[in-house]
Amino acid sequence: ATQSTAANALTRKDYVDTQISTNISNLDNTLRSYIDSKSTASFATNGYWKDVNTGTIIQWGSVTLPTTSGVAQTSAGVTFPITFPNAVYSINANPELNQMNSSTGNITVLACVNGTTTGFTLWGDSNSGQDFGIAQPCYWVAIGR
Repeated sequence: ATQSTAANALTRKDYVDTQISTNISNLDNTLRSYIDSKSTASFATNGYWKDVNTGTIIQWGSVTLPTTSGVAQTSAGVTFPITFPNAVYSINANPELNQMNSSTGNITVLACVNGTTTGFTLWGDSNSGQDFGIAQPCYWVAIGR
């Protein structure tokens, strides 16, 4: 009877230890899943931030409008770092502040056109009727879901 009681006690102890270990493992997995499901980001030059709770994505980057000869307009294609799964709500761009037409003092006029969930075209006008004598670095930000 003593051996049977000792064996049952050991079996119950093993059972309890196994249950505790399983519960701790499940809790650990649940916490890791919760933590991993929060915001994700890439803080590269062309990067993004995504809030998985709301689905909001903010992306940013830089692009350079190329020089032109004989025309006042130029453009460059931009591909977002990640695709917006649903829609793009806003795309904005601005020229680098220290870059302007040195002969006229004009700052490039920009427009973000043909926006899709994967990218857009940045269009620029020299704002002087002259060609783009120097490449124009620009920065952009896009917001969507």
